[in-house]
Amino acid sequence: MITIPPSPHLHETVDETETDKRVFSEHTVFIRRGEHVRVASTRERLTLMQIKQVRFSENKNAPPEKFGALVGAFIAGWMGFATGETITGAKEGKIIGAVVGAGAGGFLGRTFGQIFTYYKEIKVEWPRLSNLWRAIVLSPLIVGPVAGKLINDYWKRRLEQRRLKESGRQ
Repeated sequence: MITIPPSPHLHETVDETETDKRVFSEHTVFIRRGEHVRVASTRERLTLMQIKQVRFSENKNAPPEKFGALVGAFIAGWMGFATGETITGAKEGKIIGAVVGAGAGGFLGRTFGQIFTYYKEIKVEWPRLSNLWRAIVLSPLIVGPVAGKLINDYWKRRLEQRRLKESGRQ
């Protein structure tokens, strides 16, 4: 039995190989189909090479979904921590802001990572998508900035009301 570990290379014979039934030339690539092993066609060789290139290039790069979630959670969590006390008016606001920011940022970052991951498929399928699915695909691009603007406006009004109330006491 021969075990070939995963590699970015196409594994082929280095010399002419002779068996009881057949002689295989140098550079022959074998492929398994179920219980049988046979010689790979030119098309199968090219497909195998493309699959290996994609698989091994993906291993070198950070997965967009996880990377997006991590970066989004870090940035939004940090922003929530930095502004949480000011927004809520309580010391615990920093922790609350960090948790809420990390959750929202992680969700949006992961969503953008998914869009990046499936960009090519989305681009190909776009003409065939219904309006509902187009809206679903575009929603993170719209919801993120709109939600950020609404939250920002709400907290600005709340801070202004608090300032007015405090200035009225003095």
